[in-house]
Amino acid sequence: MHINLLNQNNIEGMGLSVLLGNEGHQVELIPLQEKRINNLPEKKSSSIFLINVDFLLISSQKILKEVNSNHKVLLFGELCQLHWLTKFSTQKKGFICKKSTFTDLLKILRGIGKKKTILDKHARFFLQKPALKRQSILLQRNLVKQLSVTELSMMHEISKGKTTKQIAQEQYLSVHTIYNHRKNIKQKFHSSEILKLSKFCMLYTEAIKTLICPIKTLC
Repeated sequence: MHINLLNQNNIEGMGLSVLLGNEGHQVELIPLQEKRINNLPEKKSSSIFLINVDFLLISSQKILKEVNSNHKVLLFGELCQLHWLTKFSTQKKGFICKKSTFTDLLKILRGIGKKKTILDKHARFFLQKPALKRQSILLQRNLVKQLSVTELSMMHEISKGKTTKQIAQEQYLSVHTIYNHRKNIKQKFHSSEILKLSKFCMLYTEAIKTLICPIKTLC
């Protein structure tokens, strides 16, 4: 199996290349360099792109443009980064958490072409949990009540650094309505756990993006 490994050219990337090579895979480590990313269209459609999500945080637009629908893509990252799966239009894709074992990775690689989306056990168990539990896990807080889709969308806008007035204007709502949303969001957290909502949303941007995604788009 030919694997294009998009990862920082560091100990993690090189170590993973060696381990996969020892299992009989042909691995090409593609570090974060513009000239190397430009060669992606030349890669065979039968090959697999194994992509560190942290790599996408730096150069997502270029990679999303160059990886076509015929390629197989396997992302590895944290649970809060699951939303990146929805960015790829590839027919075969998957996600594996960084806390998974190397054996888990090999299993996922063998199964990635068998169905449209394949997830490791950590991602599957996470998506099977009730919404309130998923929110508590990714936001790392004990929520008093489940956040609504509207409230999560509001948190997403706040995470972009937008002011209450900006959000109100863009969504054709009154400033009072936005203030009420912010108030309701805070009330669903233990008061001592979230003091500055804007700072909190910016810190948990990736988690919020994943929580906004409908589950059916992730599995």
